[in-house]
Amino acid sequence: MAAKKNDPKREARIAKNNRSLNSALMLFTAGFIAEFYLLLINQYFVKGTIDQVVAVSYFLDAMVWVGAALVGAGVVFTVMRGKWTRFAALGRWLLGLGVFFTLSSQLMRKIYPAGTTAMCILVPVLMLLSVVFLFAAVLMIYYKQLSEGYEDQARFEIMQKVGMTKKEIRRSI
Repeated sequence: MAAKKNDPKREARIAKNNRSLNSALMLFTAGFIAEFYLLLINQYFVKGTIDQVVAVSYFLDAMVWVGAALVGAGVVFTVMRGKWTRFAALGRWLLGLGVFFTLSSQLMRKIYPAGTTAMCILVPVLMLLSVVFLFAAVLMIYYKQLSEGYEDQARFEIMQKVGMTKKEIRRSI
């Protein structure tokens, strides 16, 4: 039987493929933003003037508390995801963002230049991994589309042999 456009199984499969691709893109975007943040901190905390270093030091102290607040909000949203289904993904992102801000700020404050440099190296490596996962997701989607196309091709040929018009066949596939 030919798959229809409103087939729930097909829609679920497409949504699953889109979800993994969107997750990879979101991870890449988060990594890019984190790297920009770390490069700014590196510029003004390690290589800055005394006034800039003092200002960024206070900023990093504040970011530890902001990160802790985000972790708390992330935990609440994650625990309540069954009741607040609309915010289920938000809880994980807040949790990740809070952990990043808390740990990176603490690391940069405690291990001053080496910590900042380590974070500036670690984030691009993680971004590279997210790009690899992005390409893997794209290749999986491409392979699934290709294999579904070959399945549809066989159905198309059978329907043509039966005598259906191209318009009817496209509507049924």
